[in-house]
Amino acid sequence: MLNPDKVKLAIAPIGWTNDDMPDLGAENTFEQCISENAHVAQNQKDYQKKYDALSERYDRTKERLDKVSGRIMERQAKREMIEAFLHDLAEMDEDVQEFTDDLWFNLLDYVTVFSKKDVRFTFKNGTEISVK
Repeated sequence: MLNPDKVKLAIAPIGWTNDDMPDLGAENTFEQCISENAHVAQNQKDYQKKYDALSERYDRTKERLDKVSGRIMERQAKREMIEAFLHDLAEMDEDVQEFTDDLWFNLLDYVTVFSKKDVRFTFKNGTEISVK
């Protein structure tokens, strides 16, 4: 016969209920087993702490990636503009002897007018000249 004082029961219930021998472990409810398993298998505070740290690390890394990607795109666009300018300059038949409209438009990127007395010319190489 089974001596309950000499038998120890160790279980890790996964979808298990004691239907065969209801007297065995009657003091342990199904809910109690699930609760113990949840806490033993993984402490939620530890899990949340690890998750939060990884989430924060991911967010910082993603932010850095976005900034670097933006700078790469800006530099690629600038490179394409400079290459186009150099191509146009190389196609000119002779050395620059006089300042022409074509030369001006090949050099100038855009003009910003802040007021009648504050106009800024930004050239394709990034140089900015203010006329006040």
